[in-house]
Amino acid sequence: MARVGPRFPSSERAGDAKKKRRRPITSEDALKDLALSYAIRYPGTVEKLRRYLGQKMRDAVAANECSESDTRPWIDAVIATLLRIKVLDDELFAGIRAHSLQRRGRSLSTIARDLKHKETAPTAIEGALDELRSESDNPDWTAALALARKKRLGPFGSGLETPDRAARMKLRQKQLATLGRAGFGFDLARRIVDAPDLAALEDED
Repeated sequence: MARVGPRFPSSERAGDAKKKRRRPITSEDALKDLALSYAIRYPGTVEKLRRYLGQKMRDAVAANECSESDTRPWIDAVIATLLRIKVLDDELFAGIRAHSLQRRGRSLSTIARDLKHKETAPTAIEGALDELRSESDNPDWTAALALARKKRLGPFGSGLETPDRAARMKLRQKQLATLGRAGFGFDLARRIVDAPDLAALEDED
């Protein structure tokens, strides 16, 4: 029996398979439906959605589905609608993400950079940071302890108790670097990593 080799789709079929179905944008309502779907699936900020809709409108104009003059008014109207019905809310997004990042052991400076990268409104970023500051006398210390507990750093682990000085110093540098990458300063990181026991950390707090 002749061996039958694997079947491959024709180049035309392969090209069609790679293409994603794109809903035509022929009206403001069509753009609003697209925006709602995206905002619900990928919660984010006003500017993130505006950039996404801008790209979709450029595609629609290129496909002769609408006019370039429709772009700005349609996007502005859709965003205004989503703000009104609270599907878009930079302050809510910033607050939720800031608390999530703090629980994961991120410093205030790292949280601020993350929110800025997400194109969050500056007032929403500052509001989220102020909320964290109001909940703790030292939010960075709280976050650093959360990270140390999760990663078993300092007295939360047992590695630094080894009698091998070289191994101990190598692990200490690694733990300090872990806290540094999360945005914490050297002094704060050192106080956690070098703490003799958990009681010492409670005294620091």
